[in-house]
Amino acid sequence: MIPGITYFTGGTYSSNEGLNQGYTHGFLMTFESAAARDAYLPDPIHEKVKVEILSCIDDVIAFDLEG
Repeated sequence: MIPGITYFTGGTYSSNEGLNQGYTHGFLMTFESAAARDAYLPDPIHEKVKVEILSCIDDVIAFDLEG
């Protein structure tokens, strides 16, 4: 696990609202801080996984929020 990640989950779209705009899967990651998120982005493990995932998908949306 990459330091700073406090929660991770993912799955397929399951709502009958039809608001997914063609996206079929989603992932949610919670970081302990914005600094932890920023450190995650260039992490070698993230980069390796990113290359694998991007080779299998058509598009991606990233949405960061603070709560």
